[in-house]
Amino acid sequence: MNKILIVGQNPSAQKPRKNSTFDRLQRWCDEMNVDDFDFINCIDSVGDYTKLEINKDNIQNSTRNRDKIIALGNFSSDTLSKLGIDHFKMPHPSPRNRKLNDKEFEKKMINECKNYLQIN
Repeated sequence: MNKILIVGQNPSAQKPRKNSTFDRLQRWCDEMNVDDFDFINCIDSVGDYTKLEINKDNIQNSTRNRDKIIALGNFSSDTLSKLGIDHFKMPHPSPRNRKLNDKEFEKKMINECKNYLQIN
């Protein structure tokens, strides 16, 4: 069984709503046939934060013994890179992410991530 970890930035202060970040992430996982994964955030606190709040110990512990790691957005990817953790960078699934207005871009990213998840 693949041990997949998805890494986000920090918890949202907003309540989940229809067509939310979580809905898009779930759709992506469905399209990639990922039905079992763990999720962590780089920062544990809700709302505004500083980079000093990055929970490096949690990230390092959570990424051990993982087959594949997916970072959601630049912040998560940059954090993992600085910690020397191999991962695949997806765009942040927020409805405010304008890159995802381009459905071909979104489809391409999903396919690239699906290829990354193939475990030999």
